[in-house]
Parts: sequence; C-alpha cells; structure tokens
Amino acid sequence: MKDNKIPIDQLINETLNNNIFKAIGDAMSIQDTNFKILYQNEQAKKIIGNHIGELCYKAFEHRDNICEGCPLAASFRDGKVRTLERRNPSKKDLTVEITTSAIRDSTGKIIAGIEVVRDITKRKRSEEVREGLMLELKDKLAQVKTLKGFLPVCSSCNKVRDDKDNWSNFDVYIRDHFETEITHGYCPDCVSKHFLTDDKNIF
Repeated sequence: MKDNKIPIDQLINETLNNNIFKAIGDAMSIQDTNFKILYQNEQAKKIIGNHIGELCYKAFEHRDNICEGCPLAASFRDGKVRTLERRNPSKKDLTVEITTSAIRDSTGKIIAGIEVVRDITKRKRSEEVREGLMLELKDKLAQVKTLKGFLPVCSSCNKVRDDKDNWSNFDVYIRDHFETEITHGYCPDCVSKHFLTDDKNIF
C-alpha cells in the first residue's frame, strides 16, 4: 500500500505559500509537536528575535519545560483553536495575546502548530489606567455619600464629628475627606451689611 503522508517540511512549505499568511500583520511562528520552532515571520523576529531551530519555551521564556497553560500544547492535545493573554517574564513590559491552532497531515494526524502572537501591551496599559481611574472614582463617590446622611456639627463652635467620634474644625474635615481647601470671602448680603454705609461702597 502506497504511503500518502506528506513530509512535514513539504507541508510547512505549502502552508507558508498560502497568501493568507503573507497578509498577517501579527507575529507568527510554526512549531513541531516537540515545540521546536520551524518558522517565524518578520514580525515575530522583530518582537522576540530570530529563534528558528530552538525550543519555544527556552527561546521565549527561558524555561526548561513547556510553559504552564501553554495554548499550543492544548491545541496539540485536542486540535482546537486556543487563545491566551500572557505577560512575557523575560520582557516585563510586553503583554501578548497568543492564538494557536494545529496543523494536520493528510491522515489527520497533528504534526505541527501555528502560533499567532499579537502585542497588546498598549491596550493592557490603557485598561489598567482605566481600572485605576474607576477605583479612584468609586472611592470619591463613597466619600461623597457620607454627605447624604447626618453630619454632626457642634451648635456652639461648629466643629464636625467624624465616624470615629473625633471632632475637628469644619474646614479641616472638608479638607481631609474631600481634598478641598476652604477659602474665605464675603457674600453680597454681608458686604452690604458690614462694608456699605450711606449707600456708598467703600471699595
């Protein structure tokens, strides 16, 4: 019986001749089932360097074994497409989204895998900044809510009591709880009462 299996090198070359791969703007590599890197496009070399012929877990993350939760390993096991976000331990400022899928020979056996890596560092930074702003806003709103209840004020000296039963001057309370400084001036009624005589403005 004639063996119709296509050699892995030939299958890889046929895969790379597909114009779809030439149009991919993300980093892409092809690895065999032992995680040896068989191919990298120019974008992959730009992001992580040229590591063709090396084991991916050693080249990319300086490990002695495959990475925990490796999406390509999962694709090798079940043939499904997998996606994972990962921060590169050797490049702390690099966060990537990895999508993997299996390459099969003519018999359906998985013989290699494609790994597409998208640099999402800027997006993750924006998300972290947005999350920080949301937390800050929630904190400010929580502080503002304290004004919706009763605010104990001394009838004699106008000091304010906080939730820990400490008394402080009104302007100090406002400063400490709302990051607002109290400034002083005169309203129009007080200007008229105290500074205007005989209908003549002293200013």
